[in-house]
Amino acid sequence: MVAPPKAPLDSTTTIPSTGSKLVPSIQTKHEAALGTLLREMLACKDSIPLYSGLRQSKWQQMLQIGIYVLQNSAWPAIWASEHLDLGPNTVQSLDDADVMYTTWDHLEAYIDSGKTLTLPTVVRGEIPQQRHSESSVRQQFSERMEDRFGNNKIDVQDPSIHIDQASARAVPTAEVLQRLEQAKKHLSNDSLPYNLLNLRDVVEKPIPDILERRRFQLINSLSDRALSRKGSNSVAGKPHTDPIKNAAGEPYIDFYSCRSFNLYAQRGAVSGCHIDWLNGTWARLWTGLKAWPVMTNLTEQEMERYKKFESLYLPEKNRLKMVVLEPGDTLIMPPGTMVVHAPITIEDALMDGGMFWDEQQILSILRNIHTVANHPGLSNELVARQFAGVMDALEKWIESDAKRFAGSRDEGDFKAEFQEILADLKSVISCDCAAPHCKPAKCPCFQSRSGCSHWCASHKSRSCQQ
Repeated sequence: MVAPPKAPLDSTTTIPSTGSKLVPSIQTKHEAALGTLLREMLACKDSIPLYSGLRQSKWQQMLQIGIYVLQNSAWPAIWASEHLDLGPNTVQSLDDADVMYTTWDHLEAYIDSGKTLTLPTVVRGEIPQQRHSESSVRQQFSERMEDRFGNNKIDVQDPSIHIDQASARAVPTAEVLQRLEQAKKHLSNDSLPYNLLNLRDVVEKPIPDILERRRFQLINSLSDRALSRKGSNSVAGKPHTDPIKNAAGEPYIDFYSCRSFNLYAQRGAVSGCHIDWLNGTWARLWTGLKAWPVMTNLTEQEMERYKKFESLYLPEKNRLKMVVLEPGDTLIMPPGTMVVHAPITIEDALMDGGMFWDEQQILSILRNIHTVANHPGLSNELVARQFAGVMDALEKWIESDAKRFAGSRDEGDFKAEFQEILADLKSVISCDCAAPHCKPAKCPCFQSRSGCSHWCASHKSRSCQQ
């Protein structure tokens, strides 16, 4: 269970103000909505009957985490682009900021100047779908879900599930759509919020232009390179979509599917602290309102505590910095920066997004992936089944063109450090199960990842290979 908050809970508590260290318009706009959500969570927690099954459900856990996060987060120190009408910066230097707020034009100029993103960044967009057209975007989403998934089932984070069970269950599409049509205005123990976390991109909006740049296309490029190495007969095209039962014998790279996704969550949905395993994410809000508390620069003591409690980790007071996303906002959690986050849905929210890498940050990215692979509970995702093949493609690429990735560093030093990190990854993302084949209930590749790979050198020919 989640450890109790340090301070007593009460219905009037809101996120602590940081006085002059706050862009006033952001706090003024959102603190009332956050306070209302907190009071509703407290009311739900206090009204769960003593002998109700909800006492031992994910909902009880979700409420505890949500209440703690809302009460113990602080507004961030913000550095904002001068083009944004947000008031004065809360810090004089970007080096002292927790979060950067900017525009797409300013971000492009920032990248063009040779700088690298290292902070969680909120980009205020000029997309046409603003709040007045949220209903049409939501309707389009529902229609596409119905047309594409039909009678199939969708993975849903269901808070009614017992605390000791997996948090997601497969729910018929029709049932999910019926729930989504009933927009949640208030929290209630009688109608718990659904959270759809495992959706492919059905909204299919264009990705931000800046992420189309060559240096940010590394995930796409490596996926295609890995696919082409599956065999001499491989051709460019759409891979098979079943990574486990591949009756057609076609190659499948689920690593590529990480590049785009949709998220839909109802009011009150909470995710515990986690890190995205691929270590580079953008997420754009189309409808609703989303709280996205973030935490960076963990101390050694904080990291050890995080590894111990995993998704139940509750950072010290004021360590989580509250970011609130409005429709049109895009949050970038940059590759190479470990960003712990614990999203909370304030209003029913539809998002699209994707994972991306910066080829100039590849060593930092792989170090962070090693940390998550070594402690899978830090993330809510499995390491992609084809990660080993993708790393083989990257190794070959670096061997032939190290300068592209090394930048101003000595190429020999860069290659040596890459090989050291790669060896560490291979030691973690593999198993040494005995013959004749792996048992999923015991094999670490199936317990904390999505299956074995050819890095499991002791049994390359086994059926547990994809």
